Amino acid sequence: TSERACDTLELAFPGQPYERVKGLKEWNFGKFEGASEDLNPRLPYGDFYKQYDGEGEVEFRERMMATITEFMQRPGHESVLCVSHGAAAAQVMRGVGVEPLKMKHRIGNCCVLELDFDATTGTFALADLYNPYGTPRE
Repeated sequence: TSERACDTLELAFPGQPYERVKGLKEWNFGKFEGASEDLNPRLPYGDFYKQYDGEGEVEFRERMMATITEFMQRPGHESVLCVSHGAAAAQVMRGVGVEPLKMKHRIGNCCVLELDFDATTGTFALADLYNPYGTPRE
Protein backbone atom coordinates (compact mmCIF):
# COMPACT_ATOMS: atom_id res chain seq x y z
CA THR A 1 0.00 0.00 0.00
CA SER A 2 2.95 2.37 0.35
CA GLU A 3 3.68 4.74 -2.49
CA ARG A 4 7.35 3.74 -2.46
CA ALA A 5 6.59 0.03 -2.96
CA CYS A 6 4.10 0.83 -5.72
CA ASP A 7 6.63 3.13 -7.41
CA THR A 8 9.17 0.29 -7.38
CA LEU A 9 6.68 -2.11 -8.91
CA GLU A 10 5.66 0.39 -11.58
CA LEU A 11 9.32 0.99 -12.52
CA ALA A 12 10.07 -2.72 -12.75
CA PHE A 13 6.88 -3.61 -14.65
CA PRO A 14 5.56 -0.47 -16.37
CA GLY A 15 1.97 -0.59 -17.47
CA GLN A 16 1.21 -3.88 -15.75
CA PRO A 17 -1.88 -4.04 -13.55
CA TYR A 18 -1.40 -4.75 -9.86
CA GLU A 19 -3.33 -4.91 -6.62
CA ARG A 20 -2.51 -2.88 -3.51
CA VAL A 21 -2.77 -5.22 -0.55
CA LYS A 22 -2.77 -3.96 3.04
CA GLY A 23 -1.43 -7.28 4.32
CA LEU A 24 1.92 -6.56 2.64
CA LYS A 25 2.46 -3.17 4.26
CA GLU A 26 5.56 -2.55 6.32
CA TRP A 27 5.72 -3.18 10.06
CA ASN A 28 3.40 -0.90 12.04
CA PHE A 29 5.80 1.09 14.24
CA GLY A 30 3.00 2.83 16.14
CA LYS A 31 4.07 6.22 17.52
CA PHE A 32 7.46 5.72 15.82
CA GLU A 33 5.87 5.91 12.33
CA GLY A 34 7.71 8.50 10.27
CA ALA A 35 10.38 9.00 12.94
CA SER A 36 14.10 8.68 12.30
CA GLU A 37 15.43 5.12 12.07
CA ASP A 38 18.06 6.23 14.58
CA LEU A 39 15.34 5.82 17.24
CA ASN A 40 14.89 2.10 16.49
CA PRO A 41 16.18 -0.33 19.11
CA ARG A 42 18.86 -2.86 18.18
CA LEU A 43 17.67 -5.86 16.17
CA PRO A 44 15.70 -7.97 16.67
CA TYR A 45 12.82 -5.62 17.49
CA GLY A 46 10.58 -8.31 18.95
CA ASP A 47 7.58 -6.70 20.65
CA PHE A 48 9.24 -3.31 21.21
CA TYR A 49 6.67 -1.37 19.13
CA LYS A 50 3.61 -2.89 20.84
CA GLN A 51 4.08 -0.57 23.82
CA TYR A 52 3.83 2.36 21.40
CA ASP A 53 0.58 1.19 19.72
CA GLY A 54 2.52 -0.65 17.04
CA GLU A 55 2.73 -4.24 15.92
CA GLY A 56 4.64 -7.10 17.51
CA GLU A 57 7.08 -9.17 15.49
CA VAL A 58 5.06 -12.39 15.58
CA GLU A 59 1.86 -10.61 14.56
CA PHE A 60 3.72 -8.90 11.71
CA ARG A 61 5.18 -12.21 10.49
CA GLU A 62 1.81 -13.97 10.72
CA ARG A 63 0.18 -11.14 8.71
CA MET A 64 2.80 -11.37 5.99
CA MET A 65 2.64 -15.17 5.75
CA ALA A 66 -1.18 -15.23 5.79
CA THR A 67 -1.27 -12.64 2.99
CA ILE A 68 1.12 -14.43 0.67
CA THR A 69 -0.54 -17.79 1.42
CA GLU A 70 -3.92 -16.33 0.49
CA PHE A 71 -2.45 -15.09 -2.80
CA MET A 72 -1.02 -18.47 -3.69
CA GLN A 73 -4.30 -20.23 -2.96
CA ARG A 74 -6.19 -18.08 -5.47
CA PRO A 75 -7.04 -19.81 -8.76
CA GLY A 76 -4.52 -19.01 -11.47
CA HIS A 77 -1.90 -17.67 -9.07
CA GLU A 78 0.92 -20.13 -9.66
CA SER A 79 3.45 -17.29 -9.92
CA VAL A 80 3.03 -14.08 -7.93
CA LEU A 81 5.25 -11.02 -7.46
CA CYS A 82 4.90 -9.15 -4.18
CA VAL A 83 6.71 -5.86 -3.54
CA SER A 84 7.17 -4.62 -0.01
CA HIS A 85 9.94 -3.46 2.36
CA GLY A 86 13.02 -4.79 4.14
CA ALA A 87 11.42 -5.70 7.46
CA ALA A 88 8.61 -7.44 5.57
CA ALA A 89 11.16 -9.46 3.58
CA ALA A 90 12.97 -10.39 6.80
CA GLN A 91 9.73 -11.61 8.39
CA VAL A 92 8.87 -13.69 5.33
CA MET A 93 12.35 -15.21 5.56
CA ARG A 94 11.72 -16.05 9.22
CA GLY A 95 8.33 -17.42 8.24
CA VAL A 96 10.02 -19.95 5.94
CA GLY A 97 12.69 -20.85 8.51
CA VAL A 98 15.61 -18.63 7.45
CA GLU A 99 17.06 -16.22 10.04
CA PRO A 100 18.26 -13.05 8.27
CA LEU A 101 20.35 -11.93 11.25
CA LYS A 102 22.55 -15.02 10.84
CA MET A 103 23.27 -14.28 7.18
CA LYS A 104 26.65 -12.85 6.13
CA HIS A 105 25.00 -9.85 4.45
CA ARG A 106 22.10 -7.65 5.49
CA ILE A 107 19.00 -7.68 3.34
CA GLY A 108 19.55 -4.78 0.97
CA ASN A 109 17.35 -2.66 -1.27
CA CYS A 110 15.94 -4.52 -4.26
CA CYS A 111 16.35 -7.88 -2.54
CA VAL A 112 14.33 -10.62 -4.22
CA LEU A 113 13.13 -13.70 -2.36
CA GLU A 114 12.06 -16.58 -4.57
CA LEU A 115 9.73 -18.89 -2.69
CA ASP A 116 8.32 -22.28 -3.59
CA PHE A 117 4.76 -22.91 -2.44
CA ASP A 118 3.43 -26.36 -1.64
CA ALA A 119 -0.31 -26.13 -2.29
CA THR A 120 -0.92 -29.44 -0.52
CA THR A 121 0.52 -28.29 2.81
CA GLY A 122 0.09 -24.53 2.34
CA THR A 123 3.76 -23.96 3.18
CA PHE A 124 6.63 -22.06 1.61
CA ALA A 125 10.34 -22.77 1.22
CA LEU A 126 13.07 -20.33 0.22
CA ALA A 127 14.20 -21.34 -3.28
CA ASP A 128 16.61 -18.47 -3.96
CA LEU A 129 17.73 -15.10 -2.65
CA TYR A 130 18.99 -12.26 -4.84
CA ASN A 131 20.51 -9.56 -2.66
CA PRO A 132 22.27 -7.05 -4.98
CA TYR A 133 22.80 -4.26 -2.47
CA GLY A 134 23.29 -6.29 0.71
CA THR A 135 25.97 -4.88 2.96
CA PRO A 136 28.29 -7.02 5.09
CA ARG A 137 27.38 -7.36 8.76
CA GLU A 138 29.68 -5.67 11.26
